[in-house]
Amino acid sequence: MKWFYVEKGAQQGPVSEYELRSMRNQGKLSSGSLVWHEGMEKWESYSERIGDDLGSLPTPPVIPSEMTQGAQKDEPMRYAGFWIRGAATIIDGLILAAIQVIPIFSVMFMFGMGEAMMAQGNGSALSEGFTFLMVIVCIGMWFFILFLSVAYPTFFHGKYGATFGKMALGIKVVSPTGGRISYMRAFGRAFAIMLSGMIFYIGYIMAAFDREKRSLHDMMCDTRVIYKK
Repeated sequence: MKWFYVEKGAQQGPVSEYELRSMRNQGKLSSGSLVWHEGMEKWESYSERIGDDLGSLPTPPVIPSEMTQGAQKDEPMRYAGFWIRGAATIIDGLILAAIQVIPIFSVMFMFGMGEAMMAQGNGSALSEGFTFLMVIVCIGMWFFILFLSVAYPTFFHGKYGATFGKMALGIKVVSPTGGRISYMRAFGRAFAIMLSGMIFYIGYIMAAFDREKRSLHDMMCDTRVIYKK
């Protein structure tokens, strides 16, 4: 049952009867405060409708000891340092290289076949057509590598908080409060990782000197890399 009450000339609520009694015990309501709930014909004073027994609030039971066993306080985050993060990056790099090796070798094979055909004197038209085709293929390969470099960390950081390299070493990427990061933040972090590498890997090295072991891409996207509990 939900109650309404009058405070400083204005209607307040709804609240439960327990909350209403609690406010009376705390002195927020007086015995003359008007109260009402659905079904009542008119507003009535607290003392008329409920009574003025200030000791009527129930006392919660004692919490069983078995329910408190094993309860632990939140542990502070343990930040992953430069070397273990570097090892995870190497593992991820090997995985990405293994995925890229098949299309790269396919392109190299096509180059070899094209050069062999041109060496047999099949004409300049074939040479021009093959050169154009190779340019298109190389551009496609560049976009494929870029897509893979962004999609891999975005998916795994957004879904699991860790890539395969981080999973293997027991670390993960989290928000400043220790929660899982969103796909959007993981996406932005993937591009920030590229920036850390483009400036002679200084962005990675920064983790060795930061108090929270943050690399440049962590600072840019407000993330932390910690050990799993």
